[in-house]
Order: sequence, then structure tokens, then C-alpha cells
Amino acid sequence: MKRKIAARLSLALLLAMTSTLVGCFDYELFLDLKADGSSRLRETLTTPNIMAEAPTPGMLDNIKRPIPTRQRLVKGDKIILVEKVKISRLDRLGARRVQYAVIRKEGSLLEIGDSLHRVVITLLPTEDSPATRGDFPDKPLDPPPPPEPPSDPNQAIANNLWRKSLDGHFVNIRLRLPGEITEARGVNIGSTRVDPTINQARHEVNWAFPVWALVADNTRETIVLTVDFDGRFAYSTQVLRVYGGKNMVVQSQIFRPGQPEPEEDFGRPKRNKKSDDGSDDVDEDVDEEGLEDASGEGEESNQPSQPASWPAPESRP
Repeated sequence: MKRKIAARLSLALLLAMTSTLVGCFDYELFLDLKADGSSRLRETLTTPNIMAEAPTPGMLDNIKRPIPTRQRLVKGDKIILVEKVKISRLDRLGARRVQYAVIRKEGSLLEIGDSLHRVVITLLPTEDSPATRGDFPDKPLDPPPPPEPPSDPNQAIANNLWRKSLDGHFVNIRLRLPGEITEARGVNIGSTRVDPTINQARHEVNWAFPVWALVADNTRETIVLTVDFDGRFAYSTQVLRVYGGKNMVVQSQIFRPGQPEPEEDFGRPKRNKKSDDGSDDVDEDVDEEGLEDASGEGEESNQPSQPASWPAPESRP
């Protein structure tokens, strides 16, 4: 009997250790929006350098158009995966689980002086989630669900260790704007309130979502973030025609499973070159402005894509 209990406890501890490795990551999605209508989007995933299978830049596989530049950096006990792209217009961006929109709220149509604009960020934790329901600004905070302890005490130990492994790790949604931020709204994720932080210059805003909140049972499907800023932003004539003269620009597409891979590259960076051994080489113009923990020696690669996603919450009717 004692041997059986010891075996179950060992299995629970092994499960907990495995879950700990999976949970120990930090993710950031950073959009740098320029006054001329261009932008830079960077996706960063930081993982421990103790994984059984070494992470590769292809694991991100979120930015689909234009073709992104990918990089793998090693610093101490961390592996930093980077996927980034420069875009001449925001409506030329295609991605899997995020959509950006900029809307003019107040100001002259002739764009004389600064105007008030709103940026709307829609996040889909899973590729097939509908973008019509979920967590929005000003949604009432849901009460925490009553705890349901597992019947197996060993499973309870594993769950507790797994939860602790997620503490201190975040999914960061960061935005840099060409003007002063006038208002940024928080959002309720189940029983967790996430309020944005704005830098002292009021040009950058960040929402830091605890990983454990995103994987909780009561997290909904879609998250919508909004921020207003006072400044200049160019809406191209092509975009104005598409939206019937309205001053707004929306990211072109959210790519879903089964869609063909995009073949056209609308701008920089160019498609990665093939090296002699058949692997992809990253472009040389990868800049690391604002990328924390990426200084020091890095090792670059751009291996074939492997599908991955951030923690996908369960749906709620």
C-alpha cells in the first residue's frame, strides 16, 4: 500500500514539474504606431533554457503578412524568440490572433493640428474564437468561481505546484503611440482586473495579463482593449476609400486555420534567404529597440514553423 501511494505521489510530482516548465514563459506583443501611418509589430517569447526540446522562432508563427523577420537569442538561462515586421500601413498587416484598428474621434478632416484617435486591439486566445463576444472594457467583474478541490490528493498537489509556477509570468500587450495618451481602459478577465500602465511621457501603454488568469476556467474567448491618444496619425486615401470616407484604418485580416499562406510580401522585411543547408537565415536589419533581456550574445536562427499558441482559455456561453 505504501509503495502504491509513493508511486502516485512521484507521478504527481513529475506532472507538476512538467507543467512548471510549460508555464515558465513571458510573452509580449508590441506595436509601435507612427504618425505617418506606418508601424512596427514585434512578438517576443521568453522561455527558460532548460527545455527538453529547444524552442525555435517558428513556434511563434503569429504574423502572417508581410513575411516577418525571426530571431532566436540566448542570454544566460533564457531563450528569447522574436518575430517582427515593419508595415507601411496598418491595413496591410495580417496576423493569427490579434487585430488592430485606429479610429479618428475628433479633429479636422484636413488634419491641421492634433486630433483625438482611438486604438482598438482585439485578442483571440485561440485561432477559431469568434470576435463577437468576450471581455470588453467596463464589463462587470465576475465573482470568482467556488473552488472544486480534486478528489485525488496527489492531483491537488500537482495543481498547486502548477499554479505557483505561473505566478510572476505575464502576457504583455504594449503600444507606443504618436501622441499623448488621454485615456486607457482596463479590462476584467473573469475574476481578475487588469488595468493598463502608462509611462511618464504618456506615449506608451501596457496591459500585463497574469498567465494564470488567462488559463483560468472562467476566462472568456475574446479580449478587447481600447486607448485614446491626442496627436497626428495619417489615414491614407486608399484606406479612406475602403471605409467610405471615414477616418479609420483596420488591420486587413485575422488568419484562421485552413487559410492558404500569404504569397505576397507588401514591404520590409524581405523574405528570408535560404542557406546552403536548407534552413532559413534571418535578415540582418533586426533592431532590438525596447527589447529587454536581449542584450549580450545571441544565437540567430529561423527554423521551419511549428504551430503554437498562448494559453487558450475555455469558452463560456
